[in-house]
Amino acid sequence: MDQLQVYPLEHSPIAGILISFLVRVINELHSTKSATVTIGLANFNTPELDFIPAHLAKREKKVIVLLTLTATNSKYVITLANMYHMFGVIDILYVLIKVENIYFVGLNAAGTAFVRYKYNDMVQTLFPDRNSNLSARPYYVACYEDPTHTYKNKDNQIVGSAIELIDVIAKHQSTTAKYIYTPNAVPLFGPEQNISIDFATYRIIRISTTSHYSILQLSTMFRWCIAVPKRYNRNVSQGSSSTASLLVSFLVRIITELQCKRSSPFTVGLVNFNTSQNFDYIPAQLMQQVSTMAFVNIDLRQDSCEAQSLNARIIIHAIPSFSWITHKLSIFADALEIIQNFGLYGKSKKIIVLIDLDKVNHTEFEVLKQSYHHVGAIDILYVFEHSKQINIMVPALQKANKLVARSRWDSVSDLFPDRLSNLQGRPYKVACIENRPLTYRTDNDHIIGIDVDFINIIAKHQNTVALYKYTKNPIQLFKSWYDIEFDLATYRIKHEGLPYPFMPLYFPNQFRWCLAVPKTYNRVIHEQVIWPYTPSLWTLILSVAGFFLVYRLILKQLIQTHFPNAFPTINTPLQILRIMLLFLLTEYYTAKLTAILGLSEIPVYPKTLTEFAKSPIPLIVSHSSEYQYLLDNPEVQAKTIEWNFTKKYDPSGLALLQLCDLFPFTIDATTDNLGKRYSYHHYHLIDEPISTSICLSPFRKTSPRLERFQLYVTRLNEAGIWNHLMNKWILKDGHISPLFTANGALDVLYVIVRPKALTIVRFNNAVTNYVLLSLDSPLERLFPERFLDLHGRPYLVAWHENEPMTFLRNNIVVGVDVDFINIIAKHQNTHVEYTTSAPKNSRRTIDFATYRLINSKYWLQNASPLYFPNPNRWCLAVPRSYQRIVSGQLFRPFSLDLWILLLVLACVYLGYKTLLRQHLRHQYPEMFQILNAPINLLVLLLHFIILESYIAMLTKQLELLNVPSFPKTLQEFSESSIPLLLPVPDLFDYLKNNPSHADQLINWNRSMQYEPERLGILQMCDLFESTIEETTTLIGKRLDKHHFYLITEPVLTTAMVSTTPSTVFVTSSVRTQNGCK
Repeated sequence: MDQLQVYPLEHSPIAGILISFLVRVINELHSTKSATVTIGLANFNTPELDFIPAHLAKREKKVIVLLTLTATNSKYVITLANMYHMFGVIDILYVLIKVENIYFVGLNAAGTAFVRYKYNDMVQTLFPDRNSNLSARPYYVACYEDPTHTYKNKDNQIVGSAIELIDVIAKHQSTTAKYIYTPNAVPLFGPEQNISIDFATYRIIRISTTSHYSILQLSTMFRWCIAVPKRYNRNVSQGSSSTASLLVSFLVRIITELQCKRSSPFTVGLVNFNTSQNFDYIPAQLMQQVSTMAFVNIDLRQDSCEAQSLNARIIIHAIPSFSWITHKLSIFADALEIIQNFGLYGKSKKIIVLIDLDKVNHTEFEVLKQSYHHVGAIDILYVFEHSKQINIMVPALQKANKLVARSRWDSVSDLFPDRLSNLQGRPYKVACIENRPLTYRTDNDHIIGIDVDFINIIAKHQNTVALYKYTKNPIQLFKSWYDIEFDLATYRIKHEGLPYPFMPLYFPNQFRWCLAVPKTYNRVIHEQVIWPYTPSLWTLILSVAGFFLVYRLILKQLIQTHFPNAFPTINTPLQILRIMLLFLLTEYYTAKLTAILGLSEIPVYPKTLTEFAKSPIPLIVSHSSEYQYLLDNPEVQAKTIEWNFTKKYDPSGLALLQLCDLFPFTIDATTDNLGKRYSYHHYHLIDEPISTSICLSPFRKTSPRLERFQLYVTRLNEAGIWNHLMNKWILKDGHISPLFTANGALDVLYVIVRPKALTIVRFNNAVTNYVLLSLDSPLERLFPERFLDLHGRPYLVAWHENEPMTFLRNNIVVGVDVDFINIIAKHQNTHVEYTTSAPKNSRRTIDFATYRLINSKYWLQNASPLYFPNPNRWCLAVPRSYQRIVSGQLFRPFSLDLWILLLVLACVYLGYKTLLRQHLRHQYPEMFQILNAPINLLVLLLHFIILESYIAMLTKQLELLNVPSFPKTLQEFSESSIPLLLPVPDLFDYLKNNPSHADQLINWNRSMQYEPERLGILQMCDLFESTIEETTTLIGKRLDKHHFYLITEPVLTTAMVSTTPSTVFVTSSVRTQNGCK
């Protein structure tokens, strides 16, 4: 068996492949960028990979030398160029500055003369590829006597594998290689520079990290093997006989064909060949003819070693006789020990049993066959040697106890058929318990659940069924090696690394523990009885009620006594009016009060772990020391209650630990055990796991179906079947809640390094599976453009009422942002879903929000910024005020002459009324009748005309004298006495530039009420008309836009961001039309 010597990865052939791959990818990525890029190297301090940064850093560099030429130093230019060339700097450009002229020169490919370049020459011209064509510049290679690699043949020519490889490389570079041969290695590349030799083919085990040369890694390594002297016994003749040759050739063919079907090498296990005189020639023959395989040879009767860590895909078991056994159970123990030593539990490994029928009787063979069948060996081949003949038998497909004959020329697929693809007539026997929604029993005694559906899909693929045995609680399984009652159980057991009497089966779901907190709400009761109506309406209601009270007590009796005929006409309409007003006011009051009570029901329970740590809600758990979350958060540990199972608790005030995915199904039983049963509607689940642990399900050790079953579990989970079943069964808060997987970074390439191989993988676009890549994959396949087509992956956008950006119209979200985002989504072949709350489906996450937030560190800690084109511009809104000139307003409508005329006419009319009227009536009655009527008519006419004219002219005067006195510019505002209400004064540069106005600032205390009609208020310039009413309501009194004047000079422009979750990969590519990201 080959013995491998382990070397550091740096000196292995794979290192060169890895470095060349990384260099290629970096160069191609760099060529696609318009600006210089920086390469980040993370976690390369480990001994296995610490050589990579140095190799990447010492790639070919571009050197530009600036020289100022004078009469004294121009002769040194050639010397400097020769020195650079001698030290291996070939990509070099000399910029020579002489007075006012600049010259660009460089050495030619041979380094013998200067070549002049132009200022506008391309980079490819300035720095040509000097290593692609080395014509007339041969390699000088030192070599020594190293058989197979470099040596002199009979014709005195230097030949070998290394020579052929170097010649091929030189031919590709249009040059040749000249070899300097010495029988032994000679010192090269001393401290003084020696350029007569380019490199040497010497193989050196590098011990010191300091040397005067660089390392050239050829695709070979030292492999040290053990040479043992050959020995021969009586089987020499047998080993050379025709029967032995046929047996060896058959085994070689089987091993070779099985190896061809595997992508990676494996080990062949040889059992009991050391004490088998009939078959002891086989190991040496196999190792000689199959040199690419590794073999391990153990003797169960002498050795106690275990080979479980070896990838033994083929086991060859030699049975010359059973003379050493004392009981037939020893045969079963022999087969069981093979399964144990090679770790074959649950695996369909290939087993070849060599039996000498001249010494093994039929009874012993039947016991052996039953033993292998019982321990789960199904891919088994029996090779019988009898009377110098070879017979081959394999178990029948559907009847494992029956053997069928096979020929030596049959293919591997006939000798080892797939016995697990068709299990017809051999059902899975499954134990299950009450564990909703994974498995549970219905009222009709049907076993249903997620696990049941999942196992049934696997069974159907294998052309069989599953039989379920239900128990309310788990039962003890696999009590002995002979217990084959069950194949597996759906129990979930926390993986603690203990020795189990079964093999672990891993279903897709794991234990994720979350906190469930009781839902509590805070109602604003203050003045709720009064809030539905305004004070003016309450005044009107009280007035109407007072009127009806006076009417009922006083007026009704008076009207009925004094006006009996009019009473029915008055009383009936009043009663109808009273009933109608009572009905309308009562219904309106009830509706308004209901709306206020609903809006004032504010949830105050914590929704995140951070909020829970700050809340006073105690947490009750059992075995609190097992949870690292409690140890890391002493404030939570301080309020944690250790669950005493003998006591009763009130769960309505306690936080509980629940399985995140099964919370709706387990909360009832948990609260019932505490003291009082509550459903999941009474609790809120904080969907941030505080603990995650791997869980396993038992699978029978001696069953060969485990490996295939686990493969089905993995493939079906990758295909999304498990998530589909979770969506079907798990109901959380009335909505489907599948498992959540967060994958934030998509442009990630995973390079898996093994000692002799590299594996390169990445995620597919849907992040549901891995894509296997090769070293030669182009850059477009390594890092594909993932966001040009998002078909089937809509954006989920959070929005709020922010007219005109986003608002609801006819139950449809519309607005500027909505139109803008829809255009982007259409270009990416997808659509947008808008939401005002967190998604109830835990697999969905909000991609981004249309909120406009100040770009601060707080938001950047929890989200990535998304910049829409419009920044927030803050302007001052000042209350409108007018100055009235009251002096002379009563006299201005009429001129002074008119006032005198009116005064004279008034005096004449007054004299007539007091003196002349009585005199005319008594002395001249006839004249009085003629004059009095026209005079009265004239007075009435003049009074009407003068009064109407006065009112009209006074109104006009008042309108003209209503002069606005509020400030219209920031300069006028700084000179005014209007106080300014601000939430955070230090944020605004306007205040810093106007210290004279700082004395009039009012720091907004949210718990106080203000009079907004006396204050200057900061408003967003573009949204002033739609936001001023909400702002004044928060301040203390609702006022509309007509009460304020907006000074359109911004006092502050803030870079506003819309939040994007840091772990979301789709929205990280959203670009607005102005190029912002």
